Amino acid sequence: MERVQTLWCPKEGSTDEQYEDAYSLGDGVASVADGASAAVYARQWARLLVDEFCKDPVPDRDDPLWSRVSALGKRWSDEVGGSEGASGSWWAEEKLPEGSQASLLVVRREENKLHAASVGDVCLFVIRDNKFKWAFPLKKSAAFGNHPALIPTDPTKFKKKPSVVRFSANLEPEDRLFLCTDAIAQWFLMRHEQKARPWDELPVEEEFRAWVQARRDDNSLKNDDVTLLELRFPSSEPEADDGG
Repeated sequence: MERVQTLWCPKEGSTDEQYEDAYSLGDGVASVADGASAAVYARQWARLLVDEFCKDPVPDRDDPLWSRVSALGKRWSDEVGGSEGASGSWWAEEKLPEGSQASLLVVRREENKLHAASVGDVCLFVIRDNKFKWAFPLKKSAAFGNHPALIPTDPTKFKKKPSVVRFSANLEPEDRLFLCTDAIAQWFLMRHEQKARPWDELPVEEEFRAWVQARRDDNSLKNDDVTLLELRFPSSEPEADDGG
């Protein structure tokens, strides 16, 4: 798995330290998470999720997945309730018992096969021969809303756990993959619906923040944390790379 570029920036009015998305890239697997803005310590929860499921991808059955999430949630609670919690705001201290939440997308390659699993609205787009091939899990820009499915730090509190959506497809050499959090995923789909090639409109990393601000200003991109991880699956795999 080869990382082509990583484009990210926090929402307007926030600092880099307040950015609540996370991503990770390992040996044949990549993951992107979007911490819920209304949740407490969402940045830390998003980071734990991407690291955990990049190290050992999402299982094919839901029960083992939620067992791992519960264990990870206990780790989150220990971490943010310790040194990080001690320096947090009163608002964070009050909300700590409610836990945190994040959406998550994990993709992995097994030979020429692509597997993806998702909870929420972090999206995968596959471009083949410079044409839009697949979108997962959302396929239309109008499908985005204000209440996506989210992975909670304590899933035992919920009688009905959020849906885990899965996708598999055959890969071809030089397929391009884009893993996008919701704001830029919605823009990507909107531009595709307008018969454009959004992958050709993306700037280089050094110009990304100015590019994002211009689209926020013209209201084509909502003001939210933005993360786009572009991957390429060459016919032969290079050595693994870590990111985040």
